[in-house]
Amino acid sequence: MNATFAEWTNGLDTRESVISIFTHIRDLPYSLVARASDPKTSMEQLLVTGRGSCGPKHYLLSEMFRKLNISVVFSTVAFSWDDPDLHYPPGLRELAAGLPLAYPLACRVQSVVDGYWSTRHGMALYQKQGSR
Repeated sequence: MNATFAEWTNGLDTRESVISIFTHIRDLPYSLVARASDPKTSMEQLLVTGRGSCGPKHYLLSEMFRKLNISVVFSTVAFSWDDPDLHYPPGLRELAAGLPLAYPLACRVQSVVDGYWSTRHGMALYQKQGSR
């Protein structure tokens, strides 16, 4: 992980490093991986295979942010796939209407960071109402 951290942040200031780390992890393809329950092993597996599920992605994101001296805590946020602010093709919108409320893992930094939703300031952010 140290070599990857150095590669993704070399010559960048803290803000640029946060964006670089976030973007790299967000862009790793999603894949369910068996036996990915141990955070340390799952982070290493994510970097070796170049793909992984949201848990290992969040563990890696938090570890790399901590290397930048950014305090990170894990959180869950209520998320509706049928949120009218999400822009889906019509067929997906119909499928989303029947999905229950989900509570995905997120990393709480200054806002709740999740690599899948709206884009603002060059980063994908989902900010729970009332968080900063």
